[in-house]
Amino acid sequence: MTASIFANPSQTVSLVVETTNSDGVRADGYLDGYDAPVVTSLWLPSGSASSSFPQTMTQLGTGLYYINITIPSGSSGVGSFIADIHWGQPGTGLARADVYIINSALPFGNSTVNLA
Repeated sequence: MTASIFANPSQTVSLVVETTNSDGVRADGYLDGYDAPVVTSLWLPSGSASSSFPQTMTQLGTGLYYINITIPSGSSGVGSFIADIHWGQPGTGLARADVYIINSALPFGNSTVNLA
């Protein structure tokens, strides 16, 4: 699955993953030693990977996980961020992945950031 989220610099964005078994019922999975889904990488608008990842997501309930990502302030917070999330499908062990694209732009009328 790929999802697009819109944000502004300095804003915190929550990414949520639901893990289900082959019957579509929420269940917890396992992949490469992790019990929860893992944000394996966060790609910055500059094209480089954030050094803060991988990070394991926090469990909210059976098969439901989240992570909060704060968009940097200023010009480094403008552009598209790409979060790559991996987990094992419960019951099958098959590798699954989600990609979130976080598009960040300056709010209208509130900015003094020089992008030059």
